[in-house]
Order: sequence, then C-alpha cells, then structure tokens
Amino acid sequence: MTDTVPGITLPFKAIRTRLPEGMRDRISAQIPPGGKKGVYELFIADGRLAREIMTVFTLYIAPTIERQYAERVYVWPQISTARHNTPDATDFHRWHTDAGFFDLLASRGTTVWLPFDDVGRDAPSLEFTVGGRVVTPALTPGAALAFGMDIPHRTQTIAGTRISIDLRMAPISRLTPEVDAAARFHIDVQDGAVGFSYVASDHAWEQFVPVPGAIDPLAAATTSQGPSQ
Repeated sequence: MTDTVPGITLPFKAIRTRLPEGMRDRISAQIPPGGKKGVYELFIADGRLAREIMTVFTLYIAPTIERQYAERVYVWPQISTARHNTPDATDFHRWHTDAGFFDLLASRGTTVWLPFDDVGRDAPSLEFTVGGRVVTPALTPGAALAFGMDIPHRTQTIAGTRISIDLRMAPISRLTPEVDAAARFHIDVQDGAVGFSYVASDHAWEQFVPVPGAIDPLAAATTSQGPSQ
C-alpha cells in the first residue's frame, strides 16, 4: 500500500514494519474471538509481547512519526487497543475520529493502526474519505497506517479474521498536566545506545531497553539536514 497518489493528498501515512515471528499468535491467544483488550493489559500479561511491540515501534514507526513532529513522542498503552475480529464477530465502527482517546493526555495525537493479517479484501481494513469518495487501503501483515486524531475513519464492512493493534501517541510539546499519572513509552538514548524507556505512573520508576539496530530519529533528521550555515 502506498500513501502517494498523483493529484491526491491521502489522510494517512503508510509505514512498513517487520513483525517478529509468532507475535500474532501470542496476541490472539490473549483475546477471545470477537473481543478486544487494552494494550496495557497485554503488556502486563506478557512482558515479551510488550518488548516486541515497542521494538517494532522503535525500529520502524518512531522514525516516521518523530520526524513528522520534529520532536519526541510518547506511546500510551492505556489508550491503545488490540482486537481479534472473526467472520462471525467483527466490531464494525461507523465514521468517527480518535480525538476522544487523547482528551486528558494531549492536544494533538496520532494513531498507528497495525494489522497482523491481510486486510482490504479478506478481512476488514480501515476506510477514509478522500475528495468525496471512500478509500480502503489494502495491507499485508507488517504494513501500518498512521493518521491524526481528527481524521474521520471507519471499519470496512466485510467479515474476516483479523488481529490488529491501535497504538496511540502524541508529541511531548502537546502533553497535558495529567500525563504524569499515565504510564508511557518513548524513544530514549542512554550511553550511546538507542532504545525505548517505560515510565511508570507518577514517575514511580523508569526502565530502559536498548534495541539493536535502532537509530535516534531526531538525531538522524538533524544529521541529514547538514550543518547550519
């Protein structure tokens, strides 16, 4: 799926990731068919899954989102959701935005939707409006869509098996005072190593996890611009 169409500005950004083997099965094992679960609950139940999802964020998603905002972003598992749709039980959402998820945390935010199955033909994708018509991205596992919290979207009305995760994040300059009470993840650099840090509620503690092969998106953006004149 491409997010570039001649003469048309699409309301989402396509991001290609690489998913660890077996991650889809570990997510589906925690969510009954037709159900959903907060990503925070997934992380508490399976620490390996938490590390894998945030590694995918660090390696593939953060470079796009942080360069877009030109600043660090935080990911909140409490307002992120994992879903297990089946042909007999699919949670179809009508047109809506994700702004309500961010009300207490930030004045601007982004959702990254990551499906673990082929969507758009065999299972429901998301749909957006572009120039008065509906656009339905067809994605393969590992392809993600990033869109702003004010972008209207809905579930495609076809039935099929689909595991997906909505990761919601916001730039640090748009955080509200209430954010200190929410656990969150962010890209971090310690002793020259790039990875992610988990900050517990009310700064109870913070843990850094290095990610081999990761780069600091903000440092990379500065380098690519060259020295100032």
